[in-house]
Amino acid sequence: MAQDIPGLPIEIIRNIVLGSVRRNQSAALLLSRTCKAIHAWVTPVLYSTVVLTTKAEFFAFERALYSAEVSFDTQRGSPSGLEFPLGTYVQNLWLGQTRSKHGQHRVTATTGDVVMLGGDSGQGRDIWDLTMSIISMCPSIRNLALVNFPPAVLQLLLLRLPTSLESLSIRLGGRHAQLDVPDLSRLTSLRSLTFLHTHIGVNSLVHMLQLPGLRTFTRLCDGCSESYSYAWPQRHARTYLEDSMSQLMYLSRASEAFERLTIVSLVDCDLPLEQRLAQLEALMVQYGVSGLPSSERVAVRAKDARDEFGDVDGLKTLYDDWVAGLDLCSVGCVQYMQEHSYWDINAWRLVGKRQPVGMNPDY
Repeated sequence: MAQDIPGLPIEIIRNIVLGSVRRNQSAALLLSRTCKAIHAWVTPVLYSTVVLTTKAEFFAFERALYSAEVSFDTQRGSPSGLEFPLGTYVQNLWLGQTRSKHGQHRVTATTGDVVMLGGDSGQGRDIWDLTMSIISMCPSIRNLALVNFPPAVLQLLLLRLPTSLESLSIRLGGRHAQLDVPDLSRLTSLRSLTFLHTHIGVNSLVHMLQLPGLRTFTRLCDGCSESYSYAWPQRHARTYLEDSMSQLMYLSRASEAFERLTIVSLVDCDLPLEQRLAQLEALMVQYGVSGLPSSERVAVRAKDARDEFGDVDGLKTLYDDWVAGLDLCSVGCVQYMQEHSYWDINAWRLVGKRQPVGMNPDY
């Protein structure tokens, strides 16, 4: 009787398989081992978005890319049935931790998982060399995040980025460090830049704002009452938020195609929301944001940056927003994380509402 039942068309089987592995890494790994044909279907989905947070993951991924590239034959493809080298399928790549140290300690205590910080300078040159190798073997990256790499290493990485890159997120490593970028003009597809807790040199800021393809520039900073600052005498110390405000004057030098510079104040709910927004508005007045000639291209927001434990974790907020912003067609097997409400200061000032404008905005 079973022999009389017609088989499903191969395309329907393929769609069923691909639908079952979306945002489900465990299913993707299991199905990829069933046969050569399914392996060739699933692998592009499995590798479309890659998140590396531990030293072991960096080593394993670099080894997999290298082995696949060495065994690839331009005439016959790969022995596993893939049409292109493995690294070609990587479109979204996150390198480094996805939580701050205090946030990771909470997760470790809860789950027992130990995460070694991918970009932490304490890992030494092994991680940096592996990162150089990984990026060189992934020529199709569209969205890239580099977390906690020291300035000198980050400069070398920026010189090796593929021209396919559309979005770049950075959290600079090293206390009191300043980011000075090399010439990025060859990255003609770059549309979006996002920085977390990063002090940016004026020349680098102007250079990035003048990139012909750049449309949005976002700076995520701790809230008004936080004490993050760089190595200035204490009497001159400014938060990342204050420094971001003070550099808005250079927005007038941005390219004509540039659309929006967004400053995001990462807050908790220890203080009433109205008080947080009032602090932010006072800071805008202090730095003359509303009086700038290019103020229509400025957005200032407050964002709920609490993690599941109720602690403010800017790095986790950056990661959550990064995942939420990925194209549905290329998000692969990575699951959506926590959503974060935000409030636009201009909208709040005009209508006086405490309702959030949205969740995980497109910066």
